[in-house]
Formats: sequence, structure tokens, C-alpha cells
Amino acid sequence: VTSVDAEHLEYYGTLDKIQRAFTQFCNMVPFYGFSIVCWDDANTRAFHKVIDSVCVTYGTSEGAGVRGSNATIVVPDKTKSKAAQLANLRTRVEVHSDDSRLQVKGRLGALTVNAIGEHNVRNALAAIASDFWEDLSDEKPPRIVAGILSGRALDDVRRRTCFSEFAYSG
Repeated sequence: VTSVDAEHLEYYGTLDKIQRAFTQFCNMVPFYGFSIVCWDDANTRAFHKVIDSVCVTYGTSEGAGVRGSNATIVVPDKTKSKAAQLANLRTRVEVHSDDSRLQVKGRLGALTVNAIGEHNVRNALAAIASDFWEDLSDEKPPRIVAGILSGRALDDVRRRTCFSEFAYSG
């Protein structure tokens, strides 16, 4: 769940009813599954504690289970024209696990998102959270190599190919 806002008020009537609908949705997850909820959204934080299924949080705010911090814009090749530089901007963010259920805690490594914007960073963090929980459901520890997050691109997370950085192609 990335966010819960006043969309579809014509159907639900109130934000409280929308939050209850999302809670019901998350509670329909079977015992072997999990819900992934964005901690940055105040409305999802408001109902995450009443989710009965396993719930893992992600985001850039303190308290997120999988958290990004210290985001910076990266220009890959400063020798290129300004237009080429703008076309290839990336976001680099430090990734932390603050959820002991993930079998790893603390700084995990650097994440380079091949796009700019906090929503792209959040999407990549959600993919990381999903990958960790998928590993746990397979009774395997998450793939961490020398304290660096592994993977090649968001679509390749499932392949768990080891690299020194995790790159998300947005």
C-alpha cells in the first residue's frame, strides 16, 4: 500500500471508511503472505497496527522497517552535455533495515535508483522489502554480500544476482 488518500470519496464517503477498506484488504492476505505498507504516508501509518497479517513497512521516515536515508542526486558523467547529464540523473540513497524480523539490522548498503524523485526511491525500497520477505518465506536469509545490498535492477530482484550496488531502473 503506497498511500491512502481521499480518492474515491464518492464511493466510500469518508477517509476513515477508505482506511478500513485498506485494512480489510491487507487482512485478506493469507497466513503465508505479507502486506507491504509505506511508512511515509500518515494515513497508512494510522491503520498499519490493526493489520492482522504480517506487515512490513518501507519509506524514508524514521520507523520504517526498510528505510532510505541521505538521498543525493548523482550525475553519472559530468563530461557530457548538460542535456545528457539531465537525461541520466540518478538518486543514491543509503538503505537500512530497522525490522528485526528481516534477519538483518542496520545499514545494508547504497541504492542507486536510475531516476529521480522520492516516489522512485520508495518504489525501490518496497521492492527490497518484498524481496527480503520472499527470502524469509523460503526460509533463506536475505541476500546480502559483504554488507552491500545485492541485485541488478528492480525487475531482476527475484534473480538475486550479486553486485556491489543495487541499481533500480525506473
